[in-house]
Amino acid sequence: APDVIALVDAAPGAQAEALAQWVAEGGTLIRFAGPRMAAMQDLGADPLLPVRLRPGGRAAGGALSWGAPRGIAPFAGDGLFAGLSIPAEVMVRAQLLPEPDPDLPARTLAQLTDGTPLLTRAAMGEGQLVLVHSSANAEWSNLALTGLFIQMLDRLVQSARVGDRAETEATAAAGAPHWQPQLVLDGFGRPRPPGDLAPVPAAAFAEGPSPVAPAGLYAAGERRVAL
Repeated sequence: APDVIALVDAAPGAQAEALAQWVAEGGTLIRFAGPRMAAMQDLGADPLLPVRLRPGGRAAGGALSWGAPRGIAPFAGDGLFAGLSIPAEVMVRAQLLPEPDPDLPARTLAQLTDGTPLLTRAAMGEGQLVLVHSSANAEWSNLALTGLFIQMLDRLVQSARVGDRAETEATAAAGAPHWQPQLVLDGFGRPRPPGDLAPVPAAAFAEGPSPVAPAGLYAAGERRVAL
């Protein structure tokens, strides 16, 4: 019962129906573009993408050429990646382009300096579809070689919806006598170290956030749970 599945430069194939049901029930599907996806003839009809894509993509120096690789535009101050620093050396050499759509700006989480999308997201039922329009390795971009890539993936995973939060917490708490806070949120939703906050008994933890168990990340042995 994963919260997130990543699909790298591939079509869903025979798993498409099962993946669609899983996303609709609350899963987050993160897909990465690449040369195999660009070569798919029915790419525009793929139902597990947040936007309709043009086949072929575009590359620096190619038929649909930029003339030069593009950098990443600054992230929106109120967006998912707000506050992340973009290294000046990050360059994207190729990407898959979306078809024109009035919903495209609202679905774009990150874009290149020329305004074309680098990362898009759309809701599907209770879950979400995410597409990184460049590759998950260094074939199309050097983004994957940077710490920014890890930070972006971390934010995406944190945004995943857990199906039944109360049931998940109760089940996790049942096997642990105490939960040790690792990172907690203050009243404004800002993360901070737990300081001298005491470990939370399993019974109190299962009841949800409280003064003795503020919202945040907790650990018990090798297990990690978000409250």
